[in-house]
Amino acid sequence: DKVPSCHFRTRDVSTPDHSMVMSPDHWAESVALTFCKLEPHHWRTWLGNTSYQQLLCLSYYQFPWQHWILCWKFHDDLLAGALLCQLFARAATTHFNIVTQQHIGSAQYAKIPAAICYVPTSKTRYAKRGFNPAERVARTLASSWQRPVIDAFYCKADTQAQVGANRRQRLRQATKRFGIKAQSSPWPTSVVLVDDVITTGATVQCLARLLTQQGVKHITVACLCLTAPNRDDK
Repeated sequence: DKVPSCHFRTRDVSTPDHSMVMSPDHWAESVALTFCKLEPHHWRTWLGNTSYQQLLCLSYYQFPWQHWILCWKFHDDLLAGALLCQLFARAATTHFNIVTQQHIGSAQYAKIPAAICYVPTSKTRYAKRGFNPAERVARTLASSWQRPVIDAFYCKADTQAQVGANRRQRLRQATKRFGIKAQSSPWPTSVVLVDDVITTGATVQCLARLLTQQGVKHITVACLCLTAPNRDDK
């Protein structure tokens, strides 16, 4: 199947021009900022069957988003990170406003979910980086939406880095790596599960499965960027 387009309509960023790298705040002035909503038959072509019902992202993992995310995560550009979080929250709000106005899909998906949770990071990586990008994005969104953040998951143990692993390998790692925390109150029926970058979808699939086991009925996965599918990544 053809890979669905997933970039802003007002500007084609498929061909990088690294001599003209703008900051996220300048970029926001020149684009129509909303989420790309991928249809289930598209994402399941390369992510397989999933325990979540919606997948939203700002863009594929491509220039200029890739550049800003790398600056934030690996070069301590905290300003780029803060701006990316703000752009994400703004896009999320715009998306649900559009869905509500146009009554796209079922009534359930036209409502802002009741709570937000995020993909955890290992203690080793947190100590090295000083923050969890997915948590930063989630908390910015929660502040914008006035929704609670649920610290839902934990890493059972530090595992090997996932860079270079395919989806099957990541799924095996994820089932061993993550657990879900006991909560003092019942789980809401709808949540947003936030990650910064989704590569194979193995981690969010594992966490979404844990949520469904707790009785969560409607799960929206949302991320800054989604890596374009690779036919060989099985």
